[in-house]
Amino acid sequence: MAIEGATSARTVAKTLSWRFFATGSTIIIGFLLTGSWGTAFAVGVPDVLIKSILYFQHERVWLSPSFQSVSRPLLYKMLSWKVIALTCTILIAYAVNGDAEVAFKLGCS
Repeated sequence: MAIEGATSARTVAKTLSWRFFATGSTIIIGFLLTGSWGTAFAVGVPDVLIKSILYFQHERVWLSPSFQSVSRPLLYKMLSWKVIALTCTILIAYAVNGDAEVAFKLGCS
């Protein structure tokens, strides 16, 4: 059973709007942690590309019929996305900066 109004176009709009704000905050926090706009954008650009794909897929999975019977789906959906997003940011920040402490601070912010 599909969820009413849960179209791919809606998921794309949700993905783009969320990534706009989330990437902006990643870039700003990256700058505040490193003092470098270059590093902040070097983290932010792949972050937006990778997380847009991951977020779209995550949304579509949670809209699938097999996940509709999960108790407390919003809680698990939120927690699962947070783990995915946090891990992604940490890995990207570490790959760009090579500083594990900055990567964890940015990922956990």
